[in-house]
Amino acid sequence: MLIYLTTVSAGLYRSLDGGETWEYVQFGLQTPTHLNVTAIAVDPHNSRQVYIALVSPGAGPGIQDPMGISVSKDGGATWWQLEDSPMDVIITRLVIDPQWQGYLFGMTVDTPVRYALPAPSPVSADRTSDGEASE
Repeated sequence: MLIYLTTVSAGLYRSLDGGETWEYVQFGLQTPTHLNVTAIAVDPHNSRQVYIALVSPGAGPGIQDPMGISVSKDGGATWWQLEDSPMDVIITRLVIDPQWQGYLFGMTVDTPVRYALPAPSPVSADRTSDGEASE
């Protein structure tokens, strides 16, 4: 069972064995500072797909700079930033509503946010049993 855990100051962890052991999740972003997760949402139909809102330490004590929303589709092994995700506000909550597929909902200190998720890439039916495209 795949479980995610985020903390205010220690980042994101995942367990691949139902909580017996935990590993720190690296985001694959080249940054000299520690990134903090301010919100997390796991796709209710695919627990390997997870969305996180990130911030980096700002110029002064207690200041945080928003870094938008990132997504992993492989249980946290690789990450990429969602195109056009909000970069001017800190997201404090993320929600995926199964009734509104195709949208990620968020909350900031002041206002709610609705983000249209990119459409899934079409999968070709012309594949061999080993996943290679047939001619």
